[in-house]
Amino acid sequence: MRKPPDVYPKPQAKESAEGIGKVNGSAPPGRDRAAVRAERLLAALTDNSWDRVGILDEKGIILYSSPSCSRIHGYSAGELQGRSSFDFVHPEDLERTRRLFQQLLAAQGQRAYMQYRVKRKDGEYIWMETTSVNLLEDPDIRGIVLNEREITARRRSEAELLATKARLEYLLNATPAIIYAATVTEPPVITFVSDNVRRQFGYQREEIIGRQDFWNRHVHPDDAERVRATLAGLRPGRSASLEHRLRTRDGEYRFVRTELSITAGKKESPPELAGFWLDITDRKRVEAALLATMECGETLIRATSERDLLESICRVIVKMGGYRMAWVGIPDPGSSQTLLPVARAGAGEDYVDKARITWATGEPRAGGPVGRAMRTHKPVVCRDLAHDPRFAPWRRAAIKRGYASVIGLPLMWRGECLGTLAIYSDQTVAFQREEASLLQNLAGDIAYGLVALRTRGEREQLERQLLEISEREQRRIAQDLHDGLCQQLLGASYLAANAARRLTQRTDPEAAPLHGIAEILRNAAVDARALSHGLHPVDAGPRALMKALENFASLTSRMFEIDCRFLCPRPVMVRQQTIATHLYRIAQEATGNAITHGGSSRVLVRLSHAARGHLILSVRDNGSGMPERPTGQATGMGLRIMRHRAATCGGTLKVLRSHGGGVTVICRIPVPTAKPRAQVKRRATPGAVPASARGS
Repeated sequence: MRKPPDVYPKPQAKESAEGIGKVNGSAPPGRDRAAVRAERLLAALTDNSWDRVGILDEKGIILYSSPSCSRIHGYSAGELQGRSSFDFVHPEDLERTRRLFQQLLAAQGQRAYMQYRVKRKDGEYIWMETTSVNLLEDPDIRGIVLNEREITARRRSEAELLATKARLEYLLNATPAIIYAATVTEPPVITFVSDNVRRQFGYQREEIIGRQDFWNRHVHPDDAERVRATLAGLRPGRSASLEHRLRTRDGEYRFVRTELSITAGKKESPPELAGFWLDITDRKRVEAALLATMECGETLIRATSERDLLESICRVIVKMGGYRMAWVGIPDPGSSQTLLPVARAGAGEDYVDKARITWATGEPRAGGPVGRAMRTHKPVVCRDLAHDPRFAPWRRAAIKRGYASVIGLPLMWRGECLGTLAIYSDQTVAFQREEASLLQNLAGDIAYGLVALRTRGEREQLERQLLEISEREQRRIAQDLHDGLCQQLLGASYLAANAARRLTQRTDPEAAPLHGIAEILRNAAVDARALSHGLHPVDAGPRALMKALENFASLTSRMFEIDCRFLCPRPVMVRQQTIATHLYRIAQEATGNAITHGGSSRVLVRLSHAARGHLILSVRDNGSGMPERPTGQATGMGLRIMRHRAATCGGTLKVLRSHGGGVTVICRIPVPTAKPRAQVKRRATPGAVPASARGS
């Protein structure tokens, strides 16, 4: 080790450089006043400075320490001189400090800056900031000169500031809202955005900050004008709120709620736009799913057939729910464990035709969400069709049609899977828990609707069969009455009348009673004939209904002594005798109700054409009207039977109160009507046989 020069002052009782070279206030011999003044100035600076000046040798031994060390470290200069500076360094900083010191020794004039902790005399560690320079080769110094300053308070403030900043960053990243600031320009230029934009929308902050085209490129085109109008209408101190769609880095659009305001600004800072984006996509999707579920509930009530129900459900899901496509599949009766699409709606619905989905175990096309839902009887969601390996058989076709995710929902009823409902979305974030739960409930409602329709269909089929059996039995009885009893009564009447004439010629007193018997038999035959006609009122042929209703109106007028008329503005031809019979029975029931319960004196039965191949039968009376609720069992049963007859024919029946009093029963039925005979003859081709010639 080099021997240090004999220039470092020895510590005195009063540790100061002030007395160096000073005797009785005069300069020592051989030294001028300028040198003494310079030494005194140096002493004043080192004695009164808050910084500590020191000199170390190449091993870190303290050769010199300015008197300020006592204020900083609690040690006097004498206590420090000759000790290793590393003895005071905090153990956690020791290795780093030694490494920097070795780098400092590498070359003359090398400088180093470091911060580290040292131990005071009272045992407390304090932070020091040190600037060192290597002057070991300087013959007048021969040491490492350092200047150090205590920065404990500053380090504490910096630590608190860093902790506050870290806490703020944590809160900004943890909050669901993305905080941003922008210039009040057109368009606004974002000057700050919280780091959670990377997690929620995939952008790095650098991709947003300073971009003038961010708003124009990332707000959905359908929402852009509304967003621009809101920004243009903002004023300092005012705030605004709106919902719009914002594009993520991967190209999807998400719904956000934007809250923004303009700060008033100060002299040193211009006004600034401040706000946040809150992702509300899940909420919007749940709202849309809820609306679709509610609308599907209405569809379930209105549906009259399975096909009508399922097709309407698919349309509602796409329109109200905002989904890309929806379809329903049921087990294919002609293929084992394969789904047969029966209803679909939305974009690219031809996708279903080539899907060929099965739920057979081990089949490649059974691993998708729809097949698994059918097999496991549980909802299955695939949120990333582009990368899910189980969706490989359908991936190319699905991506081509804009599908990004899908949910398969089993249609369950009492442990049996009736089929599946598949819903496709153009977003990978679709079908989160609450949304999927709503759609699962919808699938349950659809299954219930299917069962209800099938049960109702079976019941209606049974009722139709019962009505047909009843009508057939009535026709048989009518025929038996007409061909049997009527003929026998007429025959007996004829025989009695002949016998009475012969007795009359012989002036036999028994002739008169026999004439009475013949009359009774003739009346009985007429009554039997009327009964036969009542059991089978409508004959075969397209004009039979008009004739039957005309006879019914005439008979009703005579029997009940009321004004009952039949009106048919132009001929209405009905080929199907079953439909004609149902319409006759409806007119008969409505007229009977008007007379029996309404006390009507006038009834009008009207048969007419309507648009789109429909016909309308209406019965209007001038009675007391219809009560709020049926007061008798017969009335309620009659209305139900009329409605059932109309439904059996595929039509509807309405009962309306007339403004002038009374009730109007309107039955509207889709029916192919036969053309009048004259028209058939005009349009018939040579050699063709008219329908009237073939019979109905």
